[in-house]
Amino acid sequence: MKKQWKRRLDQRLGAVLALLVGLVLWRCAPVRQVAPLPEGSTEVRASLGGPLIHFAGAVMPIPFMSLGLDHGIRERLTVGGTIYPTAWLFGAFQVDAHALYGLRAPGDRWWQPGVSAGAALNYTIDRWEWQQGLWPEVDLNVWWPAGAHAVVYAGLSNWFELKGRRAHDQPQPYHWIWNPHLGLRWGGGKWKYQLEARALAPFAPNDEVVVDYVKPWGRRGAAGVYFAVFRRIK
Repeated sequence: MKKQWKRRLDQRLGAVLALLVGLVLWRCAPVRQVAPLPEGSTEVRASLGGPLIHFAGAVMPIPFMSLGLDHGIRERLTVGGTIYPTAWLFGAFQVDAHALYGLRAPGDRWWQPGVSAGAALNYTIDRWEWQQGLWPEVDLNVWWPAGAHAVVYAGLSNWFELKGRRAHDQPQPYHWIWNPHLGLRWGGGKWKYQLEARALAPFAPNDEVVVDYVKPWGRRGAAGVYFAVFRRIK
């Protein structure tokens, strides 16, 4: 009897955690490169942050963590991959593979920013029902030098939901999930740092989810804050 009760509790807890992971999965994408790395160079990165929530009377970002590796294989092309330890703790094995291409370098005028385009495949599988998910992503960034060792950037991250149904077999109303972002990258030598703010799905209602998001746009979307550290290893 005790084992059956525990099994049912684990199943219900698993279902709740699976729903939570599904709700926030596409909101915990890491801070990534916005400009291609020099050819032959390699960086490791650690990113921490997520949507802002109300918790114990305070406002704080959900501390999603990601660890990644990026390598410049050509002058304009950088490729990499990411793992998500926080998602693993919730029972969802999540990884991604991505690439960034530099469309143009910054010009001498402020209206001539550098431009880059990125693409990624985000994959996850949960440990309860072994359900899999694959989300393509396409990003566009513009950036401006801010002194000798800093870059200001802005962009738009676009996730694409391929499934027609979501949790509890409900219809999936959103297949294009766009998230604008604004950030600052600074540092010299082997260490660099990146701080980024995002508007997460500002078109989607957020008052029927289990997380109490900070809602700067009323009943839609959420604000997110992320911080990353990069270490040049080659």
